[in-house]
Amino acid sequence: MQRLLSKILTIRLTPLFPKLTSLNQTGFLRGRSITENFLSAQELIAFVEKGNTPMAIFKVDIHKAFDMLSWPFIEGVLHAIGFPSVLVHWIFNCVLKGASRVIVNCIAGRPITLRRGVRQGDPLSPYVFILAFDFLSRWITRLANYGALKVIKPGVYPSLFYVDDTILFFKPTEGQAQLLNVVLTAFGSISGLKLNQAKSDLITMKTAGSLTQRLASILGCNSVLFPITYLGLPLSNKKLHKHDFQGLIQRLKKKLTGWSAKFFSVAGRLVLVNACLTALPIYFMSVFKIPVSVIKTIDKLRSDFLWHGTSTDQGRMVMVPWCLVTKPKQCGGLGVLDLKTFNLALLSKWMWRWFSPEQFLWKSQLNALYQHRPSIYPTNSVLQKVLFQTSFIFQDGLSFSVGNGESVLFWHHNWGLGAIKFQHQELFQLALDQFITLSNFLENIINPLRLFHHSLTLSTSLTSKLQNLITSQNNLFHPLHNLLSNEMNKPQWQLTGSAGIFSTSSTYNFIKTNPVHRSPLNRVWSLRIPPRIKIFLWQMLQNKIATLDNLQKRGCHLPNRCILCCSNSETTSHLFSSCSFYQNIRLLIQHNSTLAPFTADTQYSQNPLSLVDETDVHDKTREIWAVTFFVLWRERCARTFSGVTKPVQIILQEIINDCEF
Repeated sequence: MQRLLSKILTIRLTPLFPKLTSLNQTGFLRGRSITENFLSAQELIAFVEKGNTPMAIFKVDIHKAFDMLSWPFIEGVLHAIGFPSVLVHWIFNCVLKGASRVIVNCIAGRPITLRRGVRQGDPLSPYVFILAFDFLSRWITRLANYGALKVIKPGVYPSLFYVDDTILFFKPTEGQAQLLNVVLTAFGSISGLKLNQAKSDLITMKTAGSLTQRLASILGCNSVLFPITYLGLPLSNKKLHKHDFQGLIQRLKKKLTGWSAKFFSVAGRLVLVNACLTALPIYFMSVFKIPVSVIKTIDKLRSDFLWHGTSTDQGRMVMVPWCLVTKPKQCGGLGVLDLKTFNLALLSKWMWRWFSPEQFLWKSQLNALYQHRPSIYPTNSVLQKVLFQTSFIFQDGLSFSVGNGESVLFWHHNWGLGAIKFQHQELFQLALDQFITLSNFLENIINPLRLFHHSLTLSTSLTSKLQNLITSQNNLFHPLHNLLSNEMNKPQWQLTGSAGIFSTSSTYNFIKTNPVHRSPLNRVWSLRIPPRIKIFLWQMLQNKIATLDNLQKRGCHLPNRCILCCSNSETTSHLFSSCSFYQNIRLLIQHNSTLAPFTADTQYSQNPLSLVDETDVHDKTREIWAVTFFVLWRERCARTFSGVTKPVQIILQEIINDCEF
């Protein structure tokens, strides 16, 4: 009953928690992200690095945070927020009050009554904890608003929180350090959440080393240098290089050492590549433009594991180029994510947040630092270069449902009929303000010539073009002028269809498949055959298997003789089309009572490529011949490496057994 009540309370209260907590707290709250904290800190550090203003960064660690939260404190916080007494009583019974037992040799000991902390594992516990921690956030923000705590710039958040992971920014003076020490000590006394000085770090920028040591002594913490680890990512005042990502590379290698890859087929290793080796770097790629050298190292690890099951052997041959592996399946590839492209797609999400009318921590931090006006991308951001690279995606994918028109750029954005700067390039070049908003342009619709350089009035052709623009768009301009309201403009993401919500997958697919070249090889993945046979068929149809002629092309000096018929050179087309051994197998299949109904047409057995090229082939026909090719290749490998030969009748029986009927 208690768990049910806790779940009901969580569902009912979850929509309220983002409204009850400060924007600089991003833990467990829907619509907020851990990456916002990191990028907001990185933006502030980059701003200070470009100027001459000194700054101190205090990375706070709380001692046993979840276990030490004071119950009277959280009760006072809940009442101060405005929760009714009945609701507070329910929350206490679900999250706080309870008992624990120690189990020794499967025997539970006596109950231990709890007096502090929140119950871990309860769905409501994280939200109760961040409400308590938000007290510290509001306290520090109020000190900054009153001028007691000196911030780098008005409007900039002096603290960032992800649950209990806290980082503070302040002017590096002894008075400021003493103030923060008093605040943190007092907060620890009333809440039970005390500072763990041994694990807390202080970093200063543009500050003398002697002052840094005095500040660290006041706060009782360690004095360290950049880069530091914040939320699992390297935080630095300089551009990151390959050696800064060695931690990520080592984590990937550690994953590989724990897998017994020799027991996995290529299909099994493909699952691990997608689920682990590709997923691990995604957190880093959400905030960093990963160096090409790092991506190449990761791709080398993924490729070696996929095709050989190891990352240590050197000089082993890879039959399939990695660029083909990372193609989408509908374009003839294996569907493994291309990290370079996916990195761009992940970072483009920040562009969507920039245009979104919703309040985001990173967007608020940037506006406070630089007082941005509407633009096609966030200039001065640490991501400005890579976001500029994504602008071509947003030209095609982003449109606006116009509200007040204040943040919609008249020339650059698609607010009805596409970006006008591409439709009227000559007029765009002569515009006085190429970043004029739609609302400002519509205010001057009666006399639009004053929005352009004087040379426009001297050109009859350009003047007529402007009049034609006004006339042709007349049905659009005047209704918009009447519809402008106080509501916010709503961005629409056209690449996701009617939903209109940005998604990383739609952006990745747009980049990777633009223009779209659909391949008939896509039909391979819909067949009802084991994954290992699908991958073999995919390789075979592209002549990417280790036949003797392919090995010779790669520098292997081997005699080229088909081991099945002992009469011709071994090539892919020979093995699966003209080889006499294969012809015998084909005849047996077409005369077999079980397989014959699906294999009567000899066209597909003579030309394997027709299995995917032709649209009128029955799926069962494709499946039977795919299994046949796989069993034939398995027999070829057994004869080559083990010297084991099987009669054709046994091979036929293996084909029948591997087919699903």
